Amino acid sequence: CTNAVNGVITISGESSYSCPGGIVGWSVSNMNIFGCTNNADITFKGTSANDLRMGGILGNCANDSKVTKSTIGSVTAGNQNTGKISNKGGASKNAYIGGILGCSGSKSTDVINCHNTGDIINNSTAGMTTSLCLGGITGYSGTAACAYEDCTSKSDIKIEDSCAHKVKYAGTIHGNANTTINAQHNGLGGSVLGVALTAENFLSKYYGNKKTYNIDQDGTKQSSYFLQ
Repeated sequence: CTNAVNGVITISGESSYSCPGGIVGWSVSNMNIFGCTNNADITFKGTSANDLRMGGILGNCANDSKVTKSTIGSVTAGNQNTGKISNKGGASKNAYIGGILGCSGSKSTDVINCHNTGDIINNSTAGMTTSLCLGGITGYSGTAACAYEDCTSKSDIKIEDSCAHKVKYAGTIHGNANTTINAQHNGLGGSVLGVALTAENFLSKYYGNKKTYNIDQDGTKQSSYFLQ
């Protein structure tokens, strides 16, 4: 499936939870999202009493899911897509923003062969009272193990506001992970909070915060994550 909108999807208004996604907003049962492309920029201009969970493919994953061979803002079949994901909204407890997946919640999620080059930008009008989590692939991973395999992110991840966020996390693969991360052969690029990834620093930029990190089969971080 393809979201072929060559423009901006704008979400406004007030809600308890806001979960915009380029393909799916909120998955409430086991779901496989396969071979999807999002061509649209997504901009949030509303307010959420609790959480903003926003992703280029899937906003919020409420149950075990797989997101496979999806692209946002990348080159697909010779077409150049930009897919910028922006938060310009008001106050919220948490904002979880990812190029592919906003928030994986408390259920396991496999993100396989997914690619993002769309920029991730927070320019909110008020600070997050609990946390702001920005990731090139996933904003926030909850309490169940997550796997990233053969994914790439070349986005620029930015915080452009001057608001007082209680906690800020940003990483080229994921922003914050309160869980075990299993990783194999993921490509890193772009920049994180104004710092371009280089051969010297890219291994320190793949996550904003993590709990447990499992390296892949040959036992080296270099094979789990590589500079593009």
